[in-house]
Amino acid sequence: MAGSVLPAELLHRYFDVRGKDSIFICGGDVHGTPLELEALELEEDPQDIKDEKTRKVKEAYESLNVDFTIFSDTHSEYNRKQTHEMFEELYCNGLIDEKTQIMPYCRDDERFLPDRYIEGECPHCGGLARGDQCDDCGKLVEPTEIENAECQICGGSRIEFEETDHLFLDLTKFDDELKEWLEEEKPVPENMLNQVRHDIEEAEERSITRDQNWGFEVPTERVNKRIDEENLELEKLDPEKYDEKVLYVWFDAPIGYIGFTREYFEEYRSNKKNASSSGSADEKWKKHWDTEG
Repeated sequence: MAGSVLPAELLHRYFDVRGKDSIFICGGDVHGTPLELEALELEEDPQDIKDEKTRKVKEAYESLNVDFTIFSDTHSEYNRKQTHEMFEELYCNGLIDEKTQIMPYCRDDERFLPDRYIEGECPHCGGLARGDQCDDCGKLVEPTEIENAECQICGGSRIEFEETDHLFLDLTKFDDELKEWLEEEKPVPENMLNQVRHDIEEAEERSITRDQNWGFEVPTERVNKRIDEENLELEKLDPEKYDEKVLYVWFDAPIGYIGFTREYFEEYRSNKKNASSSGSADEKWKKHWDTEG
């Protein structure tokens, strides 16, 4: 509350006092492995656990009188629509590639173990390594490097490593544009410039799909349809292969802020009490994210 929400709350209220148009958006980041693991442990539907957690967090903020314009969560239909649209644009512009990974596979549960589904000892410090990083020393690790690995579903250690195909967002293709933006617009304080430059230099292709059930489906049909309609020289997505995978939280969670904004304005438009006579809801949400909108 003190580190992120309160400063944003103060700025939003300041804008209100000055008569400046602003919206204060927030929501739960609800995809990923922790919630699905909890659902498996409790033998409940992830959707039900998500709804309960979102309700509790929202009530906590309301008890503190936080003035959110909208509080939603990343599993909303608005964020699903926004995520699928952005995935389609990225894929059809050649920014997403398919690659084969070697991933841990539990013989007892007969499934792959992404991220926190596998835990063990860090090869660097001996601390707790979960999936692809160590919680103790912070270093990135490969699942194959984890020592004394255990499956977090069954607790067993009958883990083997097998091939599985996933989709990767090629962050390296944004390097030049980000560097130019950083130098010309100066969006960060001087003391952070070197860190941001380093982060851009270290950018790589990142996997944006996972072998799990909780999350947004990969929109294979709409992507393949566009490839046909526009005669794009791209490989089509295999529906059977990606029916058993979902888009991962690293992809849809940042998009959630746009999805929440879209949700607010589309709900705003449908609310006759608050309806505005000038401009469509589509134009309104886009102006917060597209400087040319």
